[in-house]
Amino acid sequence: AASGKDPQEPVLEPSVQKMEDLPPDPVDDWAREAAAGKKESAAPSSGEDEITVHLASDPSSPVPFEVMDMDTASLLKQISEGLVTLDENGEAVPGCAKKWSVSDHGLKWKFTLRRDLCWSDGESITAEDFENLFKKIADPSEEILYGQDLTKNIAGYEKVLEGDPDALEVSAEDDRTLVVRLSSPDSAFARKCASWTLLPIRELMAFHGDEHDPSADSADSADSTKNRKLSWDKVTGNGPYMIDSYIPGQEYVLTRNP
Repeated sequence: AASGKDPQEPVLEPSVQKMEDLPPDPVDDWAREAAAGKKESAAPSSGEDEITVHLASDPSSPVPFEVMDMDTASLLKQISEGLVTLDENGEAVPGCAKKWSVSDHGLKWKFTLRRDLCWSDGESITAEDFENLFKKIADPSEEILYGQDLTKNIAGYEKVLEGDPDALEVSAEDDRTLVVRLSSPDSAFARKCASWTLLPIRELMAFHGDEHDPSADSADSADSTKNRKLSWDKVTGNGPYMIDSYIPGQEYVLTRNP
């Protein structure tokens, strides 16, 4: 059951969310240019239900935390969907969250997740998954690209910097409700939630909280700041497609996510 409700929390229409101050995540340029066909070109395939998309370069590893190019982001967005996404005009629209509301003081953001959310293998995705993702990104020991830019205005961030990664005020009220409390109002927060850094990949979602010991990271860990090595055909996403097979530098074959 939901708790700690603020009075009168109007639902903000995603279409009116405007960009104020965003971190230097090129996701905005990707959204606009990909929609306009500048970054990718599509051509009919021999199959009736197939389409071929030409990328400008070979995508790097499927780790959202490390993405620095549009082609990798483009492919990731086919296999993973974030809390919020962007339309062709760069405006925030629902993704995994079907709606969100903001309290009158502008500090409490409540995201309501869709009921049908699941990973590509059918396992359910819950608000706790996104809570863990936010806290992982905020943890400086994880050394995540854009992590500070995306989370420094979330309440509790100063305590995170002092060594308490679980202090970030992001919480799952229930399986479908995620609450984020900010330190100061930010009308662009929904847009920031569309950053590809926040794309969920199940193999990278683990967050150890108070038990996290950076010194315990090792080359044997599949999810550490020192060794985030994943192959495209071994990741579990929640997007409209899945990677069926791939040949680096040649092709990536996607199939519809059932």
